[in-house]
Amino acid sequence: PARAARLVLRRIDFTTPVDMAEAPIAVIVKCEIDPSRKDEFLAIIKEDAAGSRAEPGCLRFDFLEVTDMPHTYVFYEVYKNAESVAAHKEQPHYKAYAAFKDSGGILFRDATMTKALDFSP
Repeated sequence: PARAARLVLRRIDFTTPVDMAEAPIAVIVKCEIDPSRKDEFLAIIKEDAAGSRAEPGCLRFDFLEVTDMPHTYVFYEVYKNAESVAAHKEQPHYKAYAAFKDSGGILFRDATMTKALDFSP
């Protein structure tokens, strides 16, 4: 039988004014992976997602599969600030993803950094 996914919500205080220079950072990544390495990729990204969600500076990490584009995935990540993004890139779970990317497992990748002006954690 299928296991139910566990949803973890974190409360963020939106009553305190946000300095827009320190607004949360959202990262949107779209990538196409080598079809022959799908199982390897899924194992790595599931570990990366779980590790990222446990980081104190990570407010959100979603991993999505594009329905009409085989082997194409989107990550939607939100971090408290630039320091949290930098800390994320030092974690072992991120480094495993980076190694997969550097080894040629990702055929196409587009990443966009944005200010998260209004989002739901």
